[in-house]
Amino acid sequence: DVYATACHTFEVRANHVLIGGESIQAVLDQHFSRQPGGELLGRLERNRRFAPLAELLRAAINRDPRRRPTAARLRAGFNAIAPDLRTQTWPLPL
Repeated sequence: DVYATACHTFEVRANHVLIGGESIQAVLDQHFSRQPGGELLGRLERNRRFAPLAELLRAAINRDPRRRPTAARLRAGFNAIAPDLRTQTWPLPL
């Protein structure tokens, strides 16, 4: 599932949950918001080094599953940006 992969990728790379909350209802509300994780992805997009990753993750967590990339396209996107990301320090600066 590309949605879960995007959430997990962000959490591993940023050492921070992409979609969280103080209660189960708050987490569910974020998952069903207009743009899940929008604030954190927006912060990431403002850093030009990480903008391609943020754009890829944003596409993968699109509320409309028909607008999400396929697993193959997500993999290709990760492969395309991997050389630039390998030189960056982790966790991601938010």
